[in-house]
Amino acid sequence: MVLKNNTKKLVLDNEDFLAKALKIGLTVDDIMAEFNAFDWLDLASTPTEEIALKFMKRLKFTNTEPIYLKGFAYKFDQAIKNLNALIEEIHASYNIPGKGGTSNEYINQYYYIKLWADKKHIPVDYNETDYNKRKLFNFYTILFDIFADKLTNYNAYNAQKK
Repeated sequence: MVLKNNTKKLVLDNEDFLAKALKIGLTVDDIMAEFNAFDWLDLASTPTEEIALKFMKRLKFTNTEPIYLKGFAYKFDQAIKNLNALIEEIHASYNIPGKGGTSNEYINQYYYIKLWADKKHIPVDYNETDYNKRKLFNFYTILFDIFADKLTNYNAYNAQKK
């Protein structure tokens, strides 16, 4: 009995640390794969906690014990950081100083939705609330499609040089 009480106290005393390594049935990649471009857009105007709650519902995460909620919050935060790093990689890979044209923060936040809608010929309502329509704009797919297009163009350029 003493071991159980000590173990419980040890877990409660280190809950924040242990929540990061806790297996909750979801991975960071699972959360990233669920993101769509509208969710990314919403991050600019909606509290992160509210979006995390939507993701918990979408991913059918129902364990409400505090340590599991902290584990989900940690993985959700990591997913956002990973997506942000991926976006920064995409932007850095263009390496075009003073690209010209009209560009501002307001226009740029709609970039991924517009890019995918144009490429796939999907009509888009930027205020869409229907999840089934929003998930057509899977963010992971859009970002990797951009990388694939860049690789195709790079290979075509190198083939042309030969």
